[in-house]
Amino acid sequence: MDDINQTELPYSVPSDEQMIWRYIDRKKFELLIKNKSLFFARASQFDDAFEGSYPRSQPEMERILSFLPDDVVRNAVQINSYGLEGLAKWLRYWVFASCWHMNEYESLAMWKLYLKKHKGIVCIQSTFKRLRDSLPAHVPHPVFGKREFHIGKIKYISYAEDTISTKNILSPFFCKRKEYFHERELRAVFLDFPMNKNGFPDREVVPNDKGRYTECNLETLIEKVVVFPSAPNQFIERIEKIMSRYALQKPVIPSSLDDRPTF
Repeated sequence: MDDINQTELPYSVPSDEQMIWRYIDRKKFELLIKNKSLFFARASQFDDAFEGSYPRSQPEMERILSFLPDDVVRNAVQINSYGLEGLAKWLRYWVFASCWHMNEYESLAMWKLYLKKHKGIVCIQSTFKRLRDSLPAHVPHPVFGKREFHIGKIKYISYAEDTISTKNILSPFFCKRKEYFHERELRAVFLDFPMNKNGFPDREVVPNDKGRYTECNLETLIEKVVVFPSAPNQFIERIEKIMSRYALQKPVIPSSLDDRPTF
């Protein structure tokens, strides 16, 4: 893993066969298939204002020290020279994540959540192992040393009572408020921030995009594609044509919520 205070992993992992789901609108799905790349959004783009933050009980000095390399003599003069105050908030722009829902079945709540924002939704059915194996060994074109993908379960905590480990710079990005527990989120993450000529985080660089596309083996990633409940046949055919156009042979099936009851 990354060699910057990475003495412990900030997450736990599910079993290889844990089923995961990615709910996505038709346009983004087509871009995924066309580019053969998975989109990783900057954490700064997420709706949750607590993304990447620490609980109030943890003092800023404790968080600042966790960002410093092990070979640095940690004193107030050096900390000021590095300008590390507020680094946790700044990192939101340089942590990239692809978020998945863990469940053994489709989720009506997740369908409703995404259908509120978009008309045509599909859901990629996969597993933890498929996601892990579909990504390259290393993040391409890193700005700061070797970069690997971190894939793990989100831990849901109380930001009023709990604490987040400062032994890993990515720890706060694998924690969310308990109010989000329904998401049952699995997150693939990588960190890639710019460095200045002195070898420290370049706080002057401002990103101008929402995230990055990363090469992904779709044959490995995708097990099935499920269309939204009560989707018309024309929509199913449209998704099948998109996949056929880019030579991806995977089943496209109706939602299990469309099954008919037996009386």
